[in-house]
Amino acid sequence: MVLFGFLVLCACWSTTWYAIRLCLRGYPPLMGASLRFVLAAVFLAVLTLLWRNTRLLSRAPWRVHLALLLAGVVNGAGYACLYLAERTITGGTAAVISAASPFFTMLVARMYGLERFVPRRLLGVLVGFVGVAVMMADGLDRSSAHLSAMLLVAFASAALWPLYGALLKRHAGCMHPFTCCTYFLGYTSLTLLVLALVQGESMPNPLSVPLSANLGLLYLALVGSVLAWTVYMWLLSRLDLTVLATTGLIQPVLALGVDWLGGDTELRMQGYVGAALVIGGVSLAALRFTRGRRRPSRELRPAVLAGADCPSMSRGA
Repeated sequence: MVLFGFLVLCACWSTTWYAIRLCLRGYPPLMGASLRFVLAAVFLAVLTLLWRNTRLLSRAPWRVHLALLLAGVVNGAGYACLYLAERTITGGTAAVISAASPFFTMLVARMYGLERFVPRRLLGVLVGFVGVAVMMADGLDRSSAHLSAMLLVAFASAALWPLYGALLKRHAGCMHPFTCCTYFLGYTSLTLLVLALVQGESMPNPLSVPLSANLGLLYLALVGSVLAWTVYMWLLSRLDLTVLATTGLIQPVLALGVDWLGGDTELRMQGYVGAALVIGGVSLAALRFTRGRRRPSRELRPAVLAGADCPSMSRGA
């Protein structure tokens, strides 16, 4: 079941890179990103109220709220960089650049005391990086002209996204995934909305927006946010953060394929060699990733809903 969730997450986030490009056809970058997460948070809140009960939304501890707020701000800043960058570069290009994230996630997880360095994982990430470099050489001929956009994505993947993962892993791992996602995506949307207003962006009339942009926005909200982030939160309490981050090595392979289908890029033989190296690196890093994992105690969740602090889900904490 864990492996299935891992594959679902890879499939969802591998397609969102191209969907962002579709959304940008009709929406300003920061306002469009904010609207994506607003829709996702509202949908999750309604779903939670219908499926469970109001306690899932109303009784999270204040320390967990603070962690979710910080994680949402960091995530919002990261998506602001990504959306601004994808006005210039393709989704597959952005996905390739963001493949640096697993390495920095490994460093952050070690700094937070969440995990130990595992030589096999480090080797797998390095092999994946070699594959990403090969793919960049194959498909990123215009990278020098897009340097500023590429740097935005590099900053988000190296400095921002690993940080929110560590915050969620340490402080929110025992919350119900719906609860965690509702707050986390809500704080992400507020961060993006503030940034959009600072930039002077306004919300366009959805009726005047191209259909492809609206479909892209809807896909990003439901599949790329509601489904993907719920699965991510569920996996976060079952996998090491470093293993979960290896989805960032798989995504360039699938994202470049989606771009190719959409006519944005074309993989040559060198690109397929790089893709094979990426898949091999991920397999090496995540091999038998369920071995030795600790299942969260079912007795923790009622305590969290009653207002108790959420203990760390990390090993050795």
